[in-house]
Amino acid sequence: MVKLNLEGNFVNDLPEGLWLWKYPDGKKKEEGIFTKGKRTGVWNFYDDAGNMTLEKNYDIEDTLQVDADDSKFLDKKLRP
Repeated sequence: MVKLNLEGNFVNDLPEGLWLWKYPDGKKKEEGIFTKGKRTGVWNFYDDAGNMTLEKNYDIEDTLQVDADDSKFLDKKLRP
C-alpha cells in the first residue's frame, strides 16, 4: 500500500483552495483547486518519477495528456 501526503484546507467542511497530493518521497502526485468542494480549473497529475502525465481542466472538461515516452501531446474530449 502506498501512503500519500496531502495538503489542503476545508471551509464549511468542504475542500477549498489549492490541494496537493505527494508521493512518500515528497514528489507531487496531483495538484489543483477546489471551489466549494468541487474540482475547478486546471489540475496536474504526475507519475512517481515527477513527470506530468495529465493536465485536466475541470471548467471545460477537456484533457491534455502528456505521453511520457515521446513527449507528444494528445488531446482528448471527455464523454459521459
